Amino acid sequence: MDIAEQYPRAQVCSIDLSPIEPGWVPPNCSFLVENAENDWIYSLAQAFDFINLRALAGSIKHWPKVFSQIFQYLKPGAWAESQENDSSCFSDDDSLQKQWMIDAGFVDVQEKVCRIPVGQWAKDKKMKEQGMYAQALSADALEPISMALFTRVLGMSAQEVQAILVGRRKDIMNPNLHLYIKFRFVRQKTTIRWKVIR
Repeated sequence: MDIAEQYPRAQVCSIDLSPIEPGWVPPNCSFLVENAENDWIYSLAQAFDFINLRALAGSIKHWPKVFSQIFQYLKPGAWAESQENDSSCFSDDDSLQKQWMIDAGFVDVQEKVCRIPVGQWAKDKKMKEQGMYAQALSADALEPISMALFTRVLGMSAQEVQAILVGRRKDIMNPNLHLYIKFRFVRQKTTIRWKVIR
């Protein structure tokens, strides 16, 4: 919504698996309930100038397909940005997300990894504020990230998962634990593609 307000002449579309539309939205902003992993329903004439993905770790089964679709539906010279925090799984050189984008055809792939505190333990005022938001987001994200994995793969009941998450939320909210997450920003640009008219 911030982008829609900042650029009133742009058309902004938000996609989520859940109906998350707030009570009021700018007239140039729409919300769709869709799965980004499904085949996209847009025509190439509806190509985008900018696509942003955020906090989808644990939700996407096949990242390369998603990045390929993003590449296909961006206008020539347009940008895509993906913002994800690292999970406990790492590659030795932290190259997977960046490499998937390169494999999809993106050029000028730039990557920045930031450490974000979880909680208000940092001394720096800006980091303390970021930590407050990261703490709230981390506590809220526990259930959506854990439920499908724990119930479908580990065979636990929803009640068992909820019981485990109580302890994890306490850990996240514990001011004595100086936790942080690594947040990865990967930004990339499409190449200029020429259409051959015959």
